[in-house]
Amino acid sequence: MLKLMSAAFVPLNLHSHYSLLEGLPAPAEWVQAAAARGLPALALTDHRLLTGAVEFYTACRKTGLRPLLGLDLELDYPDGPRRVTLLAAGEQDRVIANNHYTGKDLIHEGVPTNHASKEYQIFPSMKLIKIPQEMPDDVAASYSIGTQTVFSMIRRLSPSPGSNILITSVRSNTSLAALNALKRRDVNIYALSTSHLPEEELRIFGAKQYFRVSIGLQQGPSSFQALFDFVARERTGFDYVIDPFFDIYLARIIDFINPGGKYITCGLWGQHSAYIHPESIPIEHDPEEMVTILQKALFKNIEIIGNCLGTTEDLANGISSYTAGKYDVIVDSTYSGKEVDKFLQRTYVDKDRIGKVVFCYDR
Repeated sequence: MLKLMSAAFVPLNLHSHYSLLEGLPAPAEWVQAAAARGLPALALTDHRLLTGAVEFYTACRKTGLRPLLGLDLELDYPDGPRRVTLLAAGEQDRVIANNHYTGKDLIHEGVPTNHASKEYQIFPSMKLIKIPQEMPDDVAASYSIGTQTVFSMIRRLSPSPGSNILITSVRSNTSLAALNALKRRDVNIYALSTSHLPEEELRIFGAKQYFRVSIGLQQGPSSFQALFDFVARERTGFDYVIDPFFDIYLARIIDFINPGGKYITCGLWGQHSAYIHPESIPIEHDPEEMVTILQKALFKNIEIIGNCLGTTEDLANGISSYTAGKYDVIVDSTYSGKEVDKFLQRTYVDKDRIGKVVFCYDR
């Protein structure tokens, strides 16, 4: 029989059967015994391992106990080795993933997905960042990658006051994040897309003008006639371009970038060629096209910048901007419980979606 003290006592050094020769009960059995006696919390501190941590945490959440995680370890001290018990701080702060990426450490940088297929996310603390308590769950779920990427791109562009900025694929989540991040700055934002989007909504997002273009199998100047008309009327092009899909737009818009301008991209549309319908958007380019692009960039002193994710500081700046009321994430809709079918429909099928679609798991 498992013996535990009264509810006024919280055990802080318990071993499960994962600690060989040191514990017999399973983590869930410890939790059941603690819950039966009304304990408010319980600590699992197996010897040198965290194998039972997920099982222990899940059982605690089901019974309402506060889970405390720790380890028993042998550490070297000046006066000799000691066996010590380490407990996690147990902070109640909410966190989101920190996708810090510079390209210098391909093993530890980037998206910190781990055990995602089991719906468990176990991350080292360096791959997490705290968020403000006033940030709703659906906003927090939509925040990390897009915000980190966009604030990195804007930092690297460093747009000057009064400049013209063109944002392509404006219905993509990355472009919507860029619109939100720039709309309170002293810049002129222009939006471009192949999809229909009411200009009233784009003006709310901060866009001064919307260009709808046509991209199909038959290419020609008429496909981007709206941009030709703009340049002819305004006698200027764009100082900066933010483009989520370089394989669609770079070759088609480089002529509209002003001399000394900057173009930055964070991805490509044709990532999964097996699922692409050739009738929709062609991504197979003339082999000489890249030479033409680089020639134009050379003659006009245009910087072409590649950007993958961002740094911890970029994400922290995005969170600070949210707290200051200067930036937000557009959430299209939020689902939970048994609304999985609606979530999938809205995410992958509905063409009128604008912003992130979020599914919140039951707590």
